Amino acid sequence: MKAKNRFFAESFNARYMTFDEVANTFIKTADFERVIENCHTILMGSRGCGKTTLLKMLHPKALYHWDSKDAIAIKNRIPFYGIYIPSDRQWSRQLENFEKRFDHHIDFVKNVSRGLVNLNILIALCSTFNSLLELINKENSEEEIMLCKYLIQCWELERPITPTLYAITQKLNFYVRDINVAVNKGDTGINLPKCFMYDFYDIVGLGINAFEEVFKYESFFQSREFRWALCFDELEVAPKWLFDDLVQKCLRSRNQKILLKMTSTPDSDIDYNPIGKKTPSKKDDYEIIKMWVYNSRSQTEWRDFCDRYTLNLLYKRFQKKLDPSKIFGDYNIDDAMTGSLNINSYERDTNQFYPGGIAYEVFRNLSVIDKSFYRFLLKKGVDPLNPSPIEKSQESPVHRKIKPLVYYRYYFRKEGSKRSRKIVLFNHGKKHIYDLSDGNLRAFVNLMNELLKNVKLDSEGNPQKIKLNTQARVIEQFSKEYFYPRIVFYPDSNIQYYNKIISLQKIIDLIGNFFFEKIVTDNFSADPYSFFRFDDNCPKEFHRFLEIALESGGILMTEEEANVKGVRKGSKVYRLAYSLYPFYNLPQRDYNVIDLSRILEPLLSMVEEGRYGEQLSLNFDKK
Repeated sequence: MKAKNRFFAESFNARYMTFDEVANTFIKTADFERVIENCHTILMGSRGCGKTTLLKMLHPKALYHWDSKDAIAIKNRIPFYGIYIPSDRQWSRQLENFEKRFDHHIDFVKNVSRGLVNLNILIALCSTFNSLLELINKENSEEEIMLCKYLIQCWELERPITPTLYAITQKLNFYVRDINVAVNKGDTGINLPKCFMYDFYDIVGLGINAFEEVFKYESFFQSREFRWALCFDELEVAPKWLFDDLVQKCLRSRNQKILLKMTSTPDSDIDYNPIGKKTPSKKDDYEIIKMWVYNSRSQTEWRDFCDRYTLNLLYKRFQKKLDPSKIFGDYNIDDAMTGSLNINSYERDTNQFYPGGIAYEVFRNLSVIDKSFYRFLLKKGVDPLNPSPIEKSQESPVHRKIKPLVYYRYYFRKEGSKRSRKIVLFNHGKKHIYDLSDGNLRAFVNLMNELLKNVKLDSEGNPQKIKLNTQARVIEQFSKEYFYPRIVFYPDSNIQYYNKIISLQKIIDLIGNFFFEKIVTDNFSADPYSFFRFDDNCPKEFHRFLEIALESGGILMTEEEANVKGVRKGSKVYRLAYSLYPFYNLPQRDYNVIDLSRILEPLLSMVEEGRYGEQLSLNFDKK
């Protein structure tokens, strides 16, 4: 199937947006309240969850352009000035290749790597200085000249150079250019600038000391104590030594004026705690912020954000304050089932499990075509051909508990194949839509924009509720055409095992299809699987799979999920992203946990026995 270029055309990536563009689209989250705290912070989350947006919003220029009802109060509370420092995946790869190519010039390679990091940080520092000067109308002033003379001196920049922030930034960019040329030529004899040799913490400290000295009497800065936040973005693609230095050394800041705000993907090999503990205690001066849905509290916060974002989006589109529930409705599995069966006469709600009820009918029909479910009901003391609860108290522990499983199982068994092209109506409703994105801001924005294209107006110009089958169609397309491809095409996503290359797609497909089989095809169980853990029987090479899948957002870590049975609190448990659930036809429900090695067993056996050699092809026509 060819991906449709029209789909989700309104995607955005904060990395490529200016500070004012980021500010103009920003809506405050609970994570933003945490990241502005006066402590070191590590933001963890997959690609697209909004980490870059939060760091960019700490820059003075972004804060200046942020205009909302609570913006002024929050801006006055922020106790530091943000210095946004991006990492570059291509730059990181170049350094890796450079290290391999010149492994006999270890000192030169080390100096180039550290020097390029220094330049990147100093360029970012000049950007923050320049924005602050704009705010106080001091561009091209005597104060800027004095500041720049200090910077030229303390950073030992080659003269002649005009004492302006623009000229200094250009000089630093010229250094970057010259080093890149030398690296490409393999010229290890180039004279490196002196600022390459310093510890970045020291030269940043000299720079901010110079700024504070020049502007210490400026009224704008007297309202708060001088503090600065180095905001390192995408550290997973930065040189490993930088990550190590920041996490293991700099979190115990040598300069009390400098805070660290860092982003990375979850479950990195790096130990985030500089004193050896996995979770910071109250005495540790930093916080880890998890930017995905991993427990009930984070889910509530995410839904709250989605509500506020959607309210704002609806107002912009229709110039009316509209309740999102009026547009999407609530999730109702009975509506989905009756719509799928093309019937509307069944009783729902209180009478649904009794003759004439929709659930009663589905339970009875599944018993006829599924002998394992027939036997299950018998064991529970329920007549499969008359599956009403024997007494009212039996409804919750038996009928209501298994109802979503029974509906999914009956629907897909009745259809005969999960590859049916019929729209699956289970995917609809406000909370269902919010939960699909698991805290991934980019995915949510794409999905919401596409859904709202389907809003129709009544005769008076009022937006109407989007039909259930339309919601389901858009959600399926979102999973199939946007989210699934962004996972399987994720860069550098293969792993090597027994000298065989195994793709991320292959492993994700195995997991998704395994859960579908357990829910729909295998013998009926009231407690199937929806979580997995990395067990001791899983080859260590598959740690790489966890890293890639977490970074891409294909799986999420739910180590604090209270509903995972038989798993002690604090252990690492994973599940597929909900955005993949429509692709694999899975219900948004939490069930049991299984060892990853059991899921991978067929693949591991094929590889180990030498039977794994076929070319993998991408198949989007799964339904």
